Amino acid sequence: MRAGWGLVRRSGRLRRPGVRLHAASGGTWLVCLVVLATGGTSRAEQLPFRHYGAAEGLGGSLVRAIYQDRHGYLWFGSNDGLARFDGYRFTNYGVHDGLVVPAINVIAEDRQGRLWVGTNGAGVARLVEEPPDSAFEPGSKAAPRTRFVVHQVAEAEASNRVNAMAFDADGKLWCVVSREIGIESP
Repeated sequence: MRAGWGLVRRSGRLRRPGVRLHAASGGTWLVCLVVLATGGTSRAEQLPFRHYGAAEGLGGSLVRAIYQDRHGYLWFGSNDGLARFDGYRFTNYGVHDGLVVPAINVIAEDRQGRLWVGTNGAGVARLVEEPPDSAFEPGSKAAPRTRFVVHQVAEAEASNRVNAMAFDADGKLWCVVSREIGIESP
């Protein structure tokens, strides 16, 4: 038998090596029972919650994703698009900003600090914070002056329902879609 912090089984009982276990005295049991009976239970602390919804400027009623970017902004993906919360107000992005499908399932950020969203039927879309006069990129469905550059994962709509995504060490975007995994090199 080796002394240390491990447990040893001896005669059917587990105990710490080198430590003798003694039965608690009657006084110890009485103290334990009194503590439990007189409020020894802890209560959860009530934290102040502030609720945000349409009245406060949140664009969607069903939030599916939440993400905090490197600048501290909170981003919410909902059935109606993407919303950014700066601590005071919401800025909402949707179909009018270039999202082909407004339902957002997941939000991620790449190494350059660019925000990407996984949609529920149109693949992935990258947010362009300050769109130039023509934000068109070859191979994408972006129109001039849109806030999103959309990339389809595959041809079928079911394969463009992005449920999860992550960037690897090489900066490649991995997407989990319905029954498949796709990879995009942004």
